[in-house]
Amino acid sequence: MERITMSSDYKRVERVEWGRLDETEFNRLVDLLITTHYQRLGFDARAVDGRGGDGGIDIDVREKETGKLVHIFQVKYFPEGFPTAHKSRRTQIKRSFKAAEQHEPPEWSLVMPSKGTIPERKFVTGLQSKKIPRTHMVGTVELDQMMAHNPDINEWAVRSERDRALALVGRPDVLPKTDEQFGDALGDLLNRANKFSPYWGRRIGVFDGHPVAELVAKRDDAAEKEPLGLTINTAFGPTTKDVERQWRDVVGYGRNRRVTLPASVVKSIVKHGPEEWFAGELGPSEVVVVPEAREHESVPVHVVLHDADGNEIARLDGDTVSQGAGVMGGVVELDLGGGLHQAWFVDKAGETGKTEQTFSVAGVPAREVARALRFTEAIKDAADMTLVIAGHEIPAAITDPSVPELPVNVTEYVDDLAVIERLADVKIPVPKHLPTTTGRIWARVIRMLLEGKRPAAPTRRMEVNWRSVDGVPLGDPFGTGAALYVPADPAQTVGLEVEGRSVPVPSFSMAHPNVVVDSVRQEGDLEKLTMRINDGTPFRLFCSDELPEDDLSMYEPPDPWGITGIPEAIDVYADQKKS
Repeated sequence: MERITMSSDYKRVERVEWGRLDETEFNRLVDLLITTHYQRLGFDARAVDGRGGDGGIDIDVREKETGKLVHIFQVKYFPEGFPTAHKSRRTQIKRSFKAAEQHEPPEWSLVMPSKGTIPERKFVTGLQSKKIPRTHMVGTVELDQMMAHNPDINEWAVRSERDRALALVGRPDVLPKTDEQFGDALGDLLNRANKFSPYWGRRIGVFDGHPVAELVAKRDDAAEKEPLGLTINTAFGPTTKDVERQWRDVVGYGRNRRVTLPASVVKSIVKHGPEEWFAGELGPSEVVVVPEAREHESVPVHVVLHDADGNEIARLDGDTVSQGAGVMGGVVELDLGGGLHQAWFVDKAGETGKTEQTFSVAGVPAREVARALRFTEAIKDAADMTLVIAGHEIPAAITDPSVPELPVNVTEYVDDLAVIERLADVKIPVPKHLPTTTGRIWARVIRMLLEGKRPAAPTRRMEVNWRSVDGVPLGDPFGTGAALYVPADPAQTVGLEVEGRSVPVPSFSMAHPNVVVDSVRQEGDLEKLTMRINDGTPFRLFCSDELPEDDLSMYEPPDPWGITGIPEAIDVYADQKKS
């Protein structure tokens, strides 16, 4: 006869003995289990106050968006069930069901700390009515099924039972709860775990949320007396070129950054060292290399670009932030102005190096970013690039002029912010995210105003303050349309906001050849007029406190915004006028 052997990876899970719980414990655990279970399914579920008052609800479940009641649970502590001999219990159940009918839930369930016999289950399903069409019994089997879907609640529930059992045998420290117990248990573990070698020890830590054991040297000569090593056999393919490059940078050049090799790339890991506690071989496994804490003293540097004739065409200053060495050569990493980061790789002393460049501009002042963008643009026309560090020059031939390019909408916005910084003498860090279209336009408008241009306002309405000298209300002199000119107050500088910073705009004036009054709001002796364009052309803005008599700019089209991907106001409002 052939013997068939079956194996399983399932572990025995401690479960709640529902019949051993007293009523308070049972009610508390059922409330937690059922409400959590249904909340994780996307419902609103709550235990209702007033248990035992026969309001008909112990736990209700509702749709989260509409609040519609979908299920009522009635909890009865009947460990022995409710056989026909316990008529009073059946009477209680019927009374609770009748009370629940007032709420007309589509489903009603009776919860008990027993399995429920066939007659008992038939009794519950027989309670169905027009107001409650579906009824169920939730016994210990159904409660166990919910526990299987919510193992964290099961663990919490059985913990006290384990604690009592461990206390009986004098080992409450096996599952430490207090800081003192935890410290004693961890100290005992480390004491026993560090006796495997006189040269090496283990240090317990956490990595990516998982506990790990780190090997640390007990003595300065540990690596000499008891050397340890790893051979990681890899096989990269067309789909893992980027991982292969990162791995080469870390292992070959000593670049100090995190890199993860997936198990599909790692064919084996061979551990070299003492056979009794370290040596061995592992199959395909994920390998994660994490940056080490290196001490680095920053050194000022500058990077210079030259044309084919050796003339300097651009330079950018910065500082070193890291350096390393590997089996292929070394690497020096720089933070240059404007959020530009460079890594210089050198294979051997005196040889031409290669570079890698990345941008991280969020939070960097716009003028610095604009300067870095001009530098990267100049790389395209340069013949070589030289790193000057502590008087030592490292040249890099530019065989591939590709540089990290930011999208045009980003570079245009950075340029606007940089001009505003310079003309208004303010500092505006580049934001992490681009503003809305309206915010983007206002930044260009503010720049144009500071440059002396006359841009269009990105709005069809403007609020104008009117204060009558003689106290007589303005009324509506605009009728079906009239020209409007609102001159600036020479003594006042208007503050317009860009990225949360107030930008001073002196002599801020507004004009339009044809507007009407949309609404009037009185505030004391001040009338606030909401003006609306009436001819399909936008409001004209400019920085001047008066219009010369021969100035016809009020009637001429405003200067265009010129923002890539955003239509001009004159086109937008003209289309709206037609429609």
